[in-house]
Amino acid sequence: MKKKVFTPEQIIGILREAEILLAQGTTAVEVARKSCIFVEAYDL
Repeated sequence: MKKKVFTPEQIIGILREAEILLAQGTTAVEVARKSCIFVEAYDL
């Protein structure tokens, strides 16, 4: 499977969206799934 490469701007956007979702009470696992991030890569 080909590895996805994100631009710095895309990464910032994903992290900002994740921060908003976490503030709204979404679990870290759900945020990781929505952001296409492996749960193991997201610092819980």
